[in-house]
Amino acid sequence: MPDMLKALDAAIDEAGKAVTMLGKKSNTQIGTTEERAYLKAVCLSWLKTHRGDIIPCCDDSELGPIDRAYQTLLEASEGRPSRKHTCDELKSAKKRLVTLRSKLILVDPNAVNQHDKPPAFSKIAPDPGMQEILVRRWDETLLCMSAGANLAATVMMGGLLEAILLARVNLETNKKPIFTAAAAPKDKTTGNPHALKEWALRDYIDVAHELGWITKSAKDVGEVLRDWRNYIHPHKEHSHKIKLSKSDGLILWGVAKSIVSQVIASFP
Repeated sequence: MPDMLKALDAAIDEAGKAVTMLGKKSNTQIGTTEERAYLKAVCLSWLKTHRGDIIPCCDDSELGPIDRAYQTLLEASEGRPSRKHTCDELKSAKKRLVTLRSKLILVDPNAVNQHDKPPAFSKIAPDPGMQEILVRRWDETLLCMSAGANLAATVMMGGLLEAILLARVNLETNKKPIFTAAAAPKDKTTGNPHALKEWALRDYIDVAHELGWITKSAKDVGEVLRDWRNYIHPHKEHSHKIKLSKSDGLILWGVAKSIVSQVIASFP
């Protein structure tokens, strides 16, 4: 991760300096040999060097627009490109690089690797059959992440969290605090709490926080995971113009692991 952030910092710095350097002159076109060579060098620095250091935590939805900007500028450097257009393209690329850096800072670089072993599910799931299912779901989430199936991985995360939270509920001999919690879903007409089979991930997360099983921050970011999971519906994904990226998936996996860890730790 440090190498990736260094590469992004270097690319951001180079784009900013190029805007300053090429924006100094008042003539409308970049025509001198020195200026065109400088622009070409900046483009190649991204395409041939920095980009390669960043690929492991990103996918085409994030790198594609940046790549296309630099490729366009690289081609333009062979002629006499518009000074204003060139500076505008560099500013846009820099803005995307800054956004990408902000996302990568939140990513756990070890989020998906062979050391990402499942926790001791036996603590909250006494049944060996359920333990086996939970481990399998954990492993399948990792397989989805490793294969770049980010949306599928998020759906798996949501199902895993529901199962973990339900297992934690089932451990309570006195379930009254669960069903009387302010966040527990209730019938709008009678005010009676819904049966657990009618609870959604949102309900489990909200009640888990109210009962002190997970922190406020875990609840808040868990809601983000819940929202992303809903993009399993193609129409919703299409209407919202949303595509889950690799770095998004890694962040959500970190969220899921944190919630699982807190829920397990909440049982004495």
